[in-house]
Amino acid sequence: MELIKVADYNNWQGIFEAIHEPIMHPKYFDHKTGVTAWCSGACVLIPVDIYQRIKGFDEDFFLYCEDVDLSWRVKAAGHQCFTCANALFFHYAMDRQDKELEIWKSAALLAHKWRSATFKQNAFQKWKQYIDLSDEDLKIQLNKIQPHSITDVEKAKPEFKHGLYFSKPMWR
Repeated sequence: MELIKVADYNNWQGIFEAIHEPIMHPKYFDHKTGVTAWCSGACVLIPVDIYQRIKGFDEDFFLYCEDVDLSWRVKAAGHQCFTCANALFFHYAMDRQDKELEIWKSAALLAHKWRSATFKQNAFQKWKQYIDLSDEDLKIQLNKIQPHSITDVEKAKPEFKHGLYFSKPMWR
């Protein structure tokens, strides 16, 4: 109900996330407005018209960073991402096999799509540690994916300088 209240207040012009428990994302959000850099896909309310306009989640992502990509596409479409501080949900995600491999694979893909050469190279190097493929084979995999337009990158303002937080951190 709290997510719906925040969505109503903002005229359903964005996407709206609940806060994870027992461990919330350390990314920053404005406590007055709820505005945040991106919304976690684990518990997010997305208006149908926005979801359809941005064509939903990108199937090139398997498990990580798909929500960051979706959020940045929402921002490129002219909307905001909001955290609802009064909406909580339980999300336990500690026992995932191959977590590091999937995180860095997705991070490299995200950086490729959003045109961050420096972060892409860093994520690429980390990804390589977990997989037995040549540099060339990994680059071929990434280069099959079309990057977002420069215009979309400028509108979304993707954040790579804080590493895997993809946002200014709330705390360290």
